[in-house]
Amino acid sequence: IYRLFPLFGLLAFGTMWGHYVVWALGVWSGADSTKTAGYSKITHTIVLISILLHPALIIYKLNAEGLGVPPESYKAYVGVALVKFIFLGMLCLFAFIAFEARLLKDVF
Repeated sequence: IYRLFPLFGLLAFGTMWGHYVVWALGVWSGADSTKTAGYSKITHTIVLISILLHPALIIYKLNAEGLGVPPESYKAYVGVALVKFIFLGMLCLFAFIAFEARLLKDVF
């Protein structure tokens, strides 16, 4: 699980980057947004699932090893010195989830 959970973060980030590129190319070319509706519907779902699985896997694994639940259990994974970056990551995670949830509402 420790090797698998970062992949979901990369998948979510990479797919979101694809959203921005498709959007920018659509604006630049003046294309109709309905042409990318299928792409958006599928990829927004992939991003939301990946965003939720990314922290869920590490939380599950740390809790299963008896280290408890976050944020205290993250100290065992990253060390005390890097915990401040975990909180920054949590803030970014909530921003990504809010962004994707808003877009999913518009897509469906």
